[in-house]
Amino acid sequence: MFKDFEFTDLKRLNEKERRFVKQRSSVDFVIYHKLDRSLALAIEVDGFAFHENNPEQLKRDEKKGEIFKKFGMELARFRTNESGEEQRIRELLSSMLY
Repeated sequence: MFKDFEFTDLKRLNEKERRFVKQRSSVDFVIYHKLDRSLALAIEVDGFAFHENNPEQLKRDEKKGEIFKKFGMELARFRTNESGEEQRIRELLSSMLY
């Protein structure tokens, strides 16, 4: 689930987005800053067959990305038919340090 403490000001969202956050929305992995437990990085793993051929899922994916943008957060997406995930995660984490 999206954590309530991460998305505290739901007034930034339209009604559909608020319902989306309050319902069963989730992300696959969340990395938090150790000191203040704020979100450092959220990761979604998109199954190629499920996401690529499913227009409804693509709309949900887009909505989730827009919600993260409205809160100034990045939602990194990884496809199951790609490679280089470890290097990409390292680069994303490294870019947050500077």
